[in-house]
Amino acid sequence: MTSDELRKKLQEKRGDAAYLQELFESLLGFTPKEAQFMIWLNRFDLEVCSEAIERTGEWHLINQQILAEGCITIKGKTVKLAPAQLKEYEKSESDILRYASGCMYKILKRAEGKDDIEMDDLV
Repeated sequence: MTSDELRKKLQEKRGDAAYLQELFESLLGFTPKEAQFMIWLNRFDLEVCSEAIERTGEWHLINQQILAEGCITIKGKTVKLAPAQLKEYEKSESDILRYASGCMYKILKRAEGKDDIEMDDLV
């Protein structure tokens, strides 16, 4: 590949990273540095990254709802959580990034037909 071709490829990847940054911000309320998205795009394709960010947004929303309500519904029964139990649902930006990365790995493995872990097992 020539340097011009590599520059063009890099520009395309930066455009994909900008899209993912917008998606991430809209769903999760913060935006990691561009480098995080470039790393993900080096390992996974755009569709895998997008789906994983969307799943991470859903997971984060559920955690936020549990924290706001102070309870969780299990098998149709609502259970009030103690403050110590609620701490489990407090997620840092680092936790969210790890979850998104785990989702990407899981989505890739599913696409390869290697479905050995469940999405709910990712933390």
